[in-house]
Amino acid sequence: MKVYNKLAEYYDEVFKIDYEKEAGVCHEVIKKLGGSAGKLLDVGCGTGGHMKAFKELGYEVEGLDSSNEMIRQARYKLPRAKFYKMKMQEVNLAGTYDVITLLSRTLLYLDDEKEIKVTLRRLQDHLEPMGLLVIDLDLHKDYFNPDKSSTNYFNDEGVEGSITEDYELKDNKVLWSVNLSIKKEDDVTRVVDNQEYLLINPKKLVKWMKEIHLIPTIYSSNGRKTSNYEQPLIIGAKNLTM
Repeated sequence: MKVYNKLAEYYDEVFKIDYEKEAGVCHEVIKKLGGSAGKLLDVGCGTGGHMKAFKELGYEVEGLDSSNEMIRQARYKLPRAKFYKMKMQEVNLAGTYDVITLLSRTLLYLDDEKEIKVTLRRLQDHLEPMGLLVIDLDLHKDYFNPDKSSTNYFNDEGVEGSITEDYELKDNKVLWSVNLSIKKEDDVTRVVDNQEYLLINPKKLVKWMKEIHLIPTIYSSNGRKTSNYEQPLIIGAKNLTM
């Protein structure tokens, strides 16, 4: 996750994620599955944008991430929240949660299918009975476009620059390459790095959930229940382990 340590300070300015909208859709999914605004753990919390949005919806939020720098940025938004610096496949916390979220490609950072299964099991162990696991798959094999490449320019709150992103298909993974140039006041920062994403077949993910008694329901990006594996994809899984 070295690339995110480098990007952390500028992440929100560069990527312009609509945290409120995404948290709102997840909140609707949670309500449809019988949940409510309870205790929530955001795995791969990044700069804390989703956590802040969930808190404003009434959740008691905690965050987990493997990047020190991303957690540092998240603390600026939520100075009183609890944060845990660890890998999701090694999660071992004292508490349990009504809701656990993995948004913004978080699950795709794992190395292989074995790690996915281990992570699902560990997260299930941290769910309350009838608790909910909400996963956003922003990139998956059935809909991946290996020719995707883009350059975007930004100028916001004294930060200006450009970011070029390229994607390359390598076996069952996607190599994301980023070339970022940022100017803030008189300082210029360059970040050139890459990150691998594991391509996950969502139908397999549903199967693995069922194997450990997580009951999945598929939703589209607007929070509507669907039988189509469209992108982005939200999977809400209810923990039936009592």
